[in-house]
Amino acid sequence: MEKLSTAEMNYLLTIENQGESARLSDISKDLQVTKASVFGMLERLEKKGLVHKEKKVTLTEAGKKVVSEAHAILNWMKHHLVDKCGVPEEIANEDSIKVICSLSDVTREKAAEVFAKSGLYGNCNG
Repeated sequence: MEKLSTAEMNYLLTIENQGESARLSDISKDLQVTKASVFGMLERLEKKGLVHKEKKVTLTEAGKKVVSEAHAILNWMKHHLVDKCGVPEEIANEDSIKVICSLSDVTREKAAEVFAKSGLYGNCNG
C-alpha cells in the first residue's frame, strides 16, 4: 500500500475512536472540517481499501490493521517523547503520526510487532 498522509491517518484514528462505526457528521465535528471534506477523504480511503461507507463508516480489515499498527507505534513514541523528553502530549501525538506516515509498510509492520510484543504499548488504552 502507498504511504498514508497525516490527514488520512488522522481520519482512520478518528473513525476507530468512534467505535464500531462512525457517522460523517461525527468525523466532521471531531476533526473540525466540513462534511464535504470528510466525504472527499472517505472516498480516498475507500479506494485504498481502508474504509467501507454506507450509512455509517467502518474500517475494513486492512484499515483495522493499519490503525492497530499505528497505535502500537504511537504509544511507544508518545511515551518516550512525553515522559522521557518532556514534549507536550499534543505535539508528541502530531509528530508521532507524521513519523508513522513516513514509514514503509514493512517498517511499520515490524515496529508494531516489536512494540506490541513488549506488552507495554500494544493498544490505544495501554
